Amino acid sequence: MKTEETKPKSIKSVSTIIIALSAMIAFGNLMGAMTWSMMSGSSDTNYQPANGFEFLLSNYVAMCLVVAALGISNIIGGIYFIRLKNWARLVLVVTSVIFIAAVLTLSIFMFQNFRGDELAGSFAPFALVVGLGVSIPFGLLIRYLVSDNIRKHFD
Repeated sequence: MKTEETKPKSIKSVSTIIIALSAMIAFGNLMGAMTWSMMSGSSDTNYQPANGFEFLLSNYVAMCLVVAALGISNIIGGIYFIRLKNWARLVLVVTSVIFIAAVLTLSIFMFQNFRGDELAGSFAPFALVVGLGVSIPFGLLIRYLVSDNIRKHFD
């Protein structure tokens, strides 16, 4: 294991940012799941969504809980990334890939469903723009985590 003197300052800075943003992601999604659960009341187990957007709404709590779990994983990964644990670096890479895949999939899904709607149709391209905008930081994080300059501190 490398000593504190040889560890780049960027590792601590990036870890702090990861922990802070992941805490916001986890907290926000847990609060979203709790609020949606309280507002929706009893659920009809025989409910069949009529379209893709209704499917998203009917599974909102589950999606929030999955994203919150990814956020908590990133918090743990960020804490141990500071301590130069290779498994933490890999956790951060894997969760970043999952975040990118989920955000882009959801953006494309929303784009396709909004396009056919008369009222929401003008917002359809915005779904793709937001999806790309959210994915770029995760892509940059992956690039940072797999770079030779950072990886050498974990071998």
